[in-house]
Amino acid sequence: DSVILMEYLDERFPHPPLLPVYPVSRAQIRLFIQRIENDWCEIFDNLIDGVLSEAKAKKARQELKSQIIAMSPILKEKPYFMSDEFSLVDCCIAPILWRLPLIGIELQKDAKTKPIYEYMQRVFTKSCFIDSLSELERDIRST
Repeated sequence: DSVILMEYLDERFPHPPLLPVYPVSRAQIRLFIQRIENDWCEIFDNLIDGVLSEAKAKKARQELKSQIIAMSPILKEKPYFMSDEFSLVDCCIAPILWRLPLIGIELQKDAKTKPIYEYMQRVFTKSCFIDSLSELERDIRST
């Protein structure tokens, strides 16, 4: 499980921390991650695997796109997902946002999506994110 691996790495290499030190905040982060896994990852995986008919794929793209756009107001408040610091939630969101072109989703650049684009700019330019990309992944977008 990737979340368990991320938590292990955060505990093994705690600086900078990817989980807050307070138990309630840690629990909230885990809930956000679970929601992303349940709401986004299944849709994304079905689209990337090509297991859906074109009609179902179109509906799935629209659903995922709507969910991403719905988080835009949240991203206005803090530099990272509901946090002043980069966290495990960002580690779950960023790869999906980076790979949107692979599944045929393009977010229109407008006032509604501006916070998402600003968030992506902050995350995608972090050296830790860039260093995590494989050569093939780097080709998805120009950094």
